[in-house]
Amino acid sequence: MPEFRRYSLGDEERLIELWNRAYRSWGGYVTRTAAYWTWCILERPGVEPEDVLVLEDQGCIKAYGVLGPKGGVLELAVDPDDPPRRRLVLANALIEVLEQRSRARGDEAIKFQVPGLDRVLCRALKRRGYHSLPYESLQWVLVDLAGTLSKLLTHRAHEIPAGWSPNFRIAFERGYYHFAPHRTLRVEIGPPPCVDVDGAPTCDVTVSMDLSTFTELFFGMRPFRDVLARGGVRVEPASAAGDAEKLVALLSLRQPWYTPLSDER
Repeated sequence: MPEFRRYSLGDEERLIELWNRAYRSWGGYVTRTAAYWTWCILERPGVEPEDVLVLEDQGCIKAYGVLGPKGGVLELAVDPDDPPRRRLVLANALIEVLEQRSRARGDEAIKFQVPGLDRVLCRALKRRGYHSLPYESLQWVLVDLAGTLSKLLTHRAHEIPAGWSPNFRIAFERGYYHFAPHRTLRVEIGPPPCVDVDGAPTCDVTVSMDLSTFTELFFGMRPFRDVLARGGVRVEPASAAGDAEKLVALLSLRQPWYTPLSDER
């Protein structure tokens, strides 16, 4: 008989194995690791081990859910290999215990996010009185920010002006991504150019912003000068604002891109 329990140390590998199987068919899927899951869930402010609820049957984890701050369900996965009728029973039970946990915490509401084409999960939520609200969102998972930016800078090394070689320190402040895995990056224009994690303050130019602002700049959602004028970015010394703008241009995507949505639009 399946039974629910709270998260226990050592569950990570089995939870991500279930999540990877449950979500690899949906748009935006990225293979997860135990280290990422621990950082994203257990180390997230506002999430306690009691908020990670696991359904286990004869030693096998069949479903789990994570209740985040303000009643938002961060993760919900039900074994995709079970027959639909069995999945529906498991999903209903999982939703019920998440509701119980949410009420016990005093949340004003509880919100779920599931793939629109997972008919079993959608049916389970509808049966319990939930209404769907389709939406689109942009999410960037910062798995290896330094490595990604280093490769991007190396790819654009030919664009670096001759004789231009300041060393930068990018300082990330508390923002939307306040549980970021690192706070500072050292950017050496080179040659050869590279990006590395480094907390040392010694550098020619310091560029300070929060990670949500950096994400907007990375995707070209806002122009650097506009963000600078509004105080979203600070450059020290102020006379190096032009250098900071060149750096952001080298570390930004220039072509539109997207992640396929789960409803295949």
